[in-house]
Amino acid sequence: MLLIALGFVKSGCDYSLVEEPVIIPGLKISVTPQTAQLQKGTTLHLSAVISGFKSNGDVTWEFADTAGLASGSTGQLTANALTALYTAPATLATAPLLVSIRVRSVEDTSRYATAILTILDSTTNGGATSLSIAPLTVTIAPGATQQFTASVTGITDTAVTWRIVTGMGMISASGLYAAPDNAPSQTVVIEAALVADPSITARATVNIRKPIDPNLVCFERDVMPIFANNCAVSGCHTASNPNPPDGIRLDTYAQIKAVNGNDNEILDVITEDDSDKIMPPPDRKALTSTQIDIIRRWIAQGLKNEPCEDTSTVCDTLDLSFALNIQPIFEAQCTGCHGNINPERGINLTTHAGIRAVAQTGQLVGSITHTSPYIPMPYSIPGAPREKLDDCSIDKIKAWINAGSPNN
Repeated sequence: MLLIALGFVKSGCDYSLVEEPVIIPGLKISVTPQTAQLQKGTTLHLSAVISGFKSNGDVTWEFADTAGLASGSTGQLTANALTALYTAPATLATAPLLVSIRVRSVEDTSRYATAILTILDSTTNGGATSLSIAPLTVTIAPGATQQFTASVTGITDTAVTWRIVTGMGMISASGLYAAPDNAPSQTVVIEAALVADPSITARATVNIRKPIDPNLVCFERDVMPIFANNCAVSGCHTASNPNPPDGIRLDTYAQIKAVNGNDNEILDVITEDDSDKIMPPPDRKALTSTQIDIIRRWIAQGLKNEPCEDTSTVCDTLDLSFALNIQPIFEAQCTGCHGNINPERGINLTTHAGIRAVAQTGQLVGSITHTSPYIPMPYSIPGAPREKLDDCSIDKIKAWINAGSPNN
């Protein structure tokens, strides 16, 4: 039974009785895999672990961020208690397709975990014998398992053998990989080979990462991008504006925390019904319900600025993709100022061409590493500096530039 508290909500001059979910502090929920990459038309098994509930350990599975998308365009999700089977769409309107799948506690609906999937557009092989693995890459926690499947075309004997090429763990004859309970952060390479022709192989990677807390909202990863792309933008609450609205800047952790104060002012203005008071203002894109929920959870957790990832993680700078590894960094941290509309200093960082242009001059690396005489980026001013990008993001950008800044 869902635990509820009764409260009054005002609507105009009337009050109505509503039911609000009770927060259960000890409840935790996680999902495996945390992230995955797979080809269109393939399937992925997901599983959830929930603990700390009071009377109901049930969960629901759902797609997140599907506003404006056609039904079925993100694939199909078949739930079965604490597990779910995801089937990627057979055709993609755009590639790669990013899909978020959320598993939520029935008892405390404010608690959920999200798996981020990247769906790729596979290519045909012209009728030749081929072997592919799904998923291509996954991120799981120590002690978790992941089911891999092999797809064989062009031959009647579809049997395969599985082995671990590098890394720790075990994989069964059916392709079920199990990570050791106390495994350190590492990347494990899995290989499948055709029994009929062992020279035909396919590989997948498992990233073993120990999350600090799957329910923790991380400021730099989850919250700051919302403010950077919606509030601390050109002409608004940013250091580049000498007269920000109401004198408020929202481009550093300290400023955002101070503005929120003890009265949850930020949550009030982003959920305001009055068009004269709501933020962002009506002439700008409104925050999504998911973004508002992230900010609400961050405030409820104490406005913390803590890392969300295992700091012992080895940064993978091999075989980088602009679309999957590089562009998301700029979308999260830079396009608030360097977007399509009146970009700062005329530098547009929303496209490959714009990013490559500043990369070729050395300006990009100089700015993100805060090397004189370049302007430190993300933008900062004396007395209110904004932290550099994390070391792994900087290393990925450098490696991508050294590889020729490909548009892949």
